[in-house]
Parts: sequence; C-alpha cells; structure tokens
Amino acid sequence: MNNRSVAIIYDEYLERLHAARRENRFGYISRILTGRQDEACLEAFDKSLMECLGVLASEAPDSREVRELSEWMLGRAEAFRQDPYIKYSLTAVLRHLIPLTAFLTPGDAALLAGRFEGAFPRRERFPALAELIARLNEKSR
Repeated sequence: MNNRSVAIIYDEYLERLHAARRENRFGYISRILTGRQDEACLEAFDKSLMECLGVLASEAPDSREVRELSEWMLGRAEAFRQDPYIKYSLTAVLRHLIPLTAFLTPGDAALLAGRFEGAFPRRERFPALAELIARLNEKSR
C-alpha cells in the first residue's frame, strides 16, 4: 500500500465525475441525472478509499507515511476550493484518516492538527473533520 494507490483512486474519481458532467450539461433533466451520477461516483470513491486506507491501517504504517498521506489528501481538497461539490466530497473522505491517527507520533499529529485547523475554519468543518482534528490534538499531547 502506498500513496500511489490513493492517488489512483482520486484520479479515477475525478475522471468519472468530469466525464459524467460532460455527458449531461444541458437542461433540467440533465442536471438531475448529473446529480445522481455525481452521487454514484462519490459512493464508489468513498468505498474504494475506505478499503484502501483500511488495508494501510492493517499494515501498521509508520508516522511519516501517515503524515505524508494526510498532507497529500488535504492538499487535494484545498486544490478544488473553487468547485464546492468536489471540495466537499474530497473533504468528506478525510474522515477515513481517523483510524490512521493511532500511528502518528505526537510531533506529526501536532503538525497535521495545525494544517487541518488552518485549512478549515470551524464553520467549514464537517463533524467527522472536527473529530479528526480532535484526535490529532489528543495524539499530539
């Protein structure tokens, strides 16, 4: 398991999402279908990422690997700030990092807590993202 596997899952999700949007650009019915296709793409992405990160957790990764993966995933969410749907979908899957916080050193946890808190003001945090930040803060002590 490595960050490359996660990057492939992200790339496939974004490609499927963009393809669905290209196919359904016009009219009311088209917008409804696009929304349903977006949801299906997100569900498949979420499931694939959950499975991938579950395998990673079972391999007991080192702190550096978890920190680098977390930073990469955060960077992807930040890169799509202009597209709310993609931004929120990439933010929602950050919850899959919660089990991986167990493998972080206090220093890496503190670094990540600061990065996530800086990237997401309280008003933009999903409950799972708030939980991730809380776990990072607990681990950093």
